[in-house]
Amino acid sequence: MSKTLTVVRMEYLVRVRAKSFIIGTLIGPLLMSLVIVLPVLLADTGGGEARTVGVIDPSGRFLEPLQEALGDPADHRITLLPISLRERPLAEAVAELKEKIVSEAVHSGLVIEQGFLQTRQVAFYNKSVSALVMRDDFLRPALNRALRAGRFATAGVPDSLHTYLTAPAEWTSIA
Repeated sequence: MSKTLTVVRMEYLVRVRAKSFIIGTLIGPLLMSLVIVLPVLLADTGGGEARTVGVIDPSGRFLEPLQEALGDPADHRITLLPISLRERPLAEAVAELKEKIVSEAVHSGLVIEQGFLQTRQVAFYNKSVSALVMRDDFLRPALNRALRAGRFATAGVPDSLHTYLTAPAEWTSIA
């Protein structure tokens, strides 16, 4: 038994003293932490800059409710820029929106489909990762609120019932 332990001990010491083991032990956790932390840091960059979002709303019914649902632009620094169809096909307006995004005249773009109340279809155009954070944190909830309000109005739901149904939870923090 002592010969086996001696062999195991020698093998262990040879492997622990190897350069590859020392480098792997030091760099391995560093690489793992970068894989975890780096995406979080990249997602948070650029959060303080003002952003202009081009919006194509063929029905003309959702731009104003979307702006109201977003609230004060000073809170999130998002400005909605309407892109009019002006008696042209939707594809031309989308091409204009894409050109504005590429030329950085607008940060990103939103195309609300004609039958949005029924289809719930929205196209989001962007060219940066931070735009996805803005979409998920601000635009998506605001557009969902505008969709709910539009559906309640179409269904003839009274404002008092709409307010009751959409009231958020009230939180109390106790330290």
